[in-house]
Amino acid sequence: MKRILLLLLLSVLLFSSCSSLETSSVFSEQRLPAWVRNPRVRSGRIAYVAEGSGTSEDSARLNAIENILFELSDDLGWDAYSSYYRELGSSGSVADLDGSIKETYSREYRGGRFSCYILFDISEDAFLSMQSPELVESLRRGEEILSLMEEAKESYMENRDVDAISCALKALSLSLDGDVSDPGLSPSEILSTLLYYTEALEIDVSQHGDGMEASISVRRNRGLLSPLVYSAPIEGSYWIRDTNGVLKEEKISFNTASGSYDYVNTNPYALMNGSVNLSLDIDEDLIDEIVQKAEEGFLDSFITLLDAKCVSYSYDERGDERSDLYDILIAQYDINGARIESNTALKSFNATLSDANRSISAIAAEGDEEEEILSLFLSEGDVKRYVVIMRIGVSESIMIDEERYIVNVHTNTSTYDTVEDFLISSDDSVSSVGYGATFEEASDDAFRNAGRILADVFLIELE
Repeated sequence: MKRILLLLLLSVLLFSSCSSLETSSVFSEQRLPAWVRNPRVRSGRIAYVAEGSGTSEDSARLNAIENILFELSDDLGWDAYSSYYRELGSSGSVADLDGSIKETYSREYRGGRFSCYILFDISEDAFLSMQSPELVESLRRGEEILSLMEEAKESYMENRDVDAISCALKALSLSLDGDVSDPGLSPSEILSTLLYYTEALEIDVSQHGDGMEASISVRRNRGLLSPLVYSAPIEGSYWIRDTNGVLKEEKISFNTASGSYDYVNTNPYALMNGSVNLSLDIDEDLIDEIVQKAEEGFLDSFITLLDAKCVSYSYDERGDERSDLYDILIAQYDINGARIESNTALKSFNATLSDANRSISAIAAEGDEEEEILSLFLSEGDVKRYVVIMRIGVSESIMIDEERYIVNVHTNTSTYDTVEDFLISSDDSVSSVGYGATFEEASDDAFRNAGRILADVFLIELE
């Protein structure tokens, strides 16, 4: 099949039957006319040259016509042979294509075999108008894929490997939309190139001390030099506690620019200790698009390889943690203000602190009133500087219907300085709601929520 670009190039040459053009030694030895090797056509025309063979000059000519029509069928995207064989064989022309045989050359070989060469000249406009839409789309897609793969190669040569991966992914997605004539642009071939670009990449982290600050780079670990990868997009993630005390994953994006990126955390809500996770920032939507188009498992090798490139590093910025200065006491009360032995809020409070990687924990208070609780605790000795007393009690209970209860609980938190011997603060702003099929279930739910909220508030103050 002749490429469109070659055909357009040929179409700008002026027609000539001159036989004085330089030919290769093969053509010279065979004494073939110059137009066989280098057909010339007028502007707006396209030339097809084919050879046929047979036991007679006429059969060789018909075989050459067959070969021309087979090649033309490939270029048009439909069966030109069946449509035009009789017309071209009998008249030497095809009206639909404004085409005709311009040159014919035959010769006889030993053994009674004949060879025939034919130059068939057609209208470029007619040719382009008669190409099937499917073939036109395939050619367009092939040119776009080829352009993307050339861009990927250029990016790789410039040490922009992640850009090369992105281009190859776009080309791979296009290649799955339909047939492409060039086998080098098949999905499997593009995937092989994609894996080659990806397999050598490594994310390097040079951490500054024990904190989050670090210099981050990407290298191509192939050969002796392991060059830095420029402008490699990186996505990072770590955990924060927001203004409501809720743990959330925070994401950051940056690129390695001319070789590396110096990361400095400026988020005041970041946990004081944890880990930063880093990965190559590849378009996930594009990957999902390819997965949807391809056969099941086709892209697994790339996805697995990409996951293997993820790295993480731990940090700890707590220093002398302030939580070592606190004792925390928790007490629960019923709707009448009487002390109850349930530790639902206490367990929820400690679980939340544990999830935040805090070593501190609360204990159950002894006594009923706040003064009694503080006095009994101080009498045990070996107390920390600050004592926090959290008293949680049911403030309201509502039965919505026979199978659903709502319970509200209210909290008072007091903080004492045991060294200076005075009350630092007293706060009753925290409350929570619980739901359940019974009063007991709703109460447990409310106390559980209160414990979590109190822990979140404490962590915000602590950090």
